[in-house]
Amino acid sequence: MKYLVVVDAFLSSNALASIALQHGVKTLHVFSSVEKFQELCKSVNFLLYEKHFIHRDFEVLCKELGRYQIVACLPGSDSGIVLAEYLSKIFCRMWSNANLCRDRYLTSLAVGQHAAVSGFKAFVEKHGPCVIKPRIGLGGIDRVSLVNAETVGDDESDFFISPQFIGTEYSVDVVSHRGRHLLTGMFQYVKFEGNPLKRKRTILVEDSALQDKAFAYVKSLLDAVGYEFGATHTEIILDQAQKFNLVEINWRCQGQMALRALRDSIGLCQPDALVQSVLGAL
Repeated sequence: MKYLVVVDAFLSSNALASIALQHGVKTLHVFSSVEKFQELCKSVNFLLYEKHFIHRDFEVLCKELGRYQIVACLPGSDSGIVLAEYLSKIFCRMWSNANLCRDRYLTSLAVGQHAAVSGFKAFVEKHGPCVIKPRIGLGGIDRVSLVNAETVGDDESDFFISPQFIGTEYSVDVVSHRGRHLLTGMFQYVKFEGNPLKRKRTILVEDSALQDKAFAYVKSLLDAVGYEFGATHTEIILDQAQKFNLVEINWRCQGQMALRALRDSIGLCQPDALVQSVLGAL
């Protein structure tokens, strides 16, 4: 019996486990910590998973998982990304992004966008309103700051600054296998008026010409950082000059899932494609 491992299941992970079961693959679930168990247990459909583990000691966890034939270790939420990759290197090296650059600052530089890790005040004076966010690890609206010349503070360790892009924001959902990328959906983020960080609702984009342009841009980003295996949803902004700009790459399935709409429009959704990729059928 083949098994998937999902670390810190969230929203789309339940769909992923259900779809995997339809293909004869069972799913094991790992909470990355006791705190994550307490936080996420209400969002997890426990019946969809063969067994649940709480990570307290890495060697003990590996010994417990070593009893299973694991084909892929996948993050369910941002908090599970690092542990999922460590487990991938041990149990499924053929499904591992071992050389991946997950530093948001270096990613920005790799795709030709202005960014800095120091001199925040001078950067704002040169580029105007800016965004400050973590270089690595969990992002989220509570860790992102919009600043201008009057509000920018001192440089922050482990954070970087980049220009604030004005325009329409999209999420481009992709599944990658051996460096080949498949578009599985595209969504527009509709924001609250006066708050460009807070999402009001999400709309499925069905404009094929816009999809093609956005997908070409996102593929160039994934190739630039060396992403080869797994699901991503990349947030980008199309500005008034009709130029795409990177917001960030999220190394997991899109959290909100319009499964029926995606299946009706393109025949599969992101968890469908991810399971097929894991099984070598994509």
